[in-house]
Amino acid sequence: MGGQGSGKTTLAHRLGALLSAPVFELDLVGWKPETGRERRLEDKLSRVTDIAAQPAWITEGTMLGWTDPLLRAADRIIWLDVPWHVAVWRVLLRHIHADLSGNNRHPGWRRLLRFLWYTRNYYWNRHTSPPPPPDGEGNATRDRTVQRLSAYLEKTIRCRSSADAEALFRTLSSR
Repeated sequence: MGGQGSGKTTLAHRLGALLSAPVFELDLVGWKPETGRERRLEDKLSRVTDIAAQPAWITEGTMLGWTDPLLRAADRIIWLDVPWHVAVWRVLLRHIHADLSGNNRHPGWRRLLRFLWYTRNYYWNRHTSPPPPPDGEGNATRDRTVQRLSAYLEKTIRCRSSADAEALFRTLSSR
């Protein structure tokens, strides 16, 4: 898990290939790709419960509330906690690359600017607020991620840089 542009999807797919485990993008669990509308809470909880029941799996996303079945069942939770300037740069590069490739699911500079503002909120929002309920969503922020992961510290690995994530991957590759 981690903020936008932290490298979640890239690391998840690398780990999935290494461990021969299916990878589930939580954006696709939480939202209908064809409409962009959020799925009903019952549907999201049903999907994550089904994923957690599998013998092997990897998920990636920013979601906090309705992912508790996954957090409880996970052997390890990897939190990619990169600096905001790194995340912004990655988001910009991803957007430009997708535009040039003709496969941008969120085309347009206006959407990019809105997404960057949302990304800023994840990394810089310091307003204290209660964490989202275990069955709810709530806006994910770095502080709320800290709150949610406090119940899972014994199995959480925090990577603060690409070098940390690469070292983790090499360690897992050598097992």
